[in-house]
Amino acid sequence: APRKRAWVSVALLFFASPWSTVAFPLLAGALLVNRGFRLSDTLLYVAISNFGPALGVMLGALGVDRLERRLTLAVCAMAMLAAGVGFVLADSPTVLMLCSTAFMLAAALYVPSLSVYGAELFPTRSRAAAFGGAWTFNRAGAALAPILLLPLLHTAGAMALMAVVTVSLLLSLGLLWVAPAGAAKRPIS
Repeated sequence: APRKRAWVSVALLFFASPWSTVAFPLLAGALLVNRGFRLSDTLLYVAISNFGPALGVMLGALGVDRLERRLTLAVCAMAMLAAGVGFVLADSPTVLMLCSTAFMLAAALYVPSLSVYGAELFPTRSRAAAFGGAWTFNRAGAALAPILLLPLLHTAGAMALMAVVTVSLLLSLGLLWVAPAGAAKRPIS
């Protein structure tokens, strides 16, 4: 039962993560164009925000082993939530770039932390099968998110897209609340 609970938790977290970590960065340019920003400005904002993942990976490499994984994931999800809402509400180019960069930084910390957390939950003898099986949900989410969110953006606008991203992040926060603890600072069996 604990392994099944861990697998379901990880599979659902994996499914929910691309709705924010993949779809939002992928559709940020389309979101800005939809809001009436010029294409040249949009490309500049998106280009500058791509420094976020480099900073996120660097910060992750420095600190990922110092914090409990669920805490790291929850902080990243809350940061993505705040940055995404700020991005959708902002009209200032500076605020747009800061929010987008912050979102991508948090997403770049979230994804590898989620992978490490997922791997920590399973014993060595079944880790590859359990993790790989759960990872298929991530790929399904990554395929579905842009396909469903782009038409939503065009029909209902930026707020509707952000509402779906918000729901995915809130779902992740709820799952993290009930998910089993990882093995941070403990050996994995």
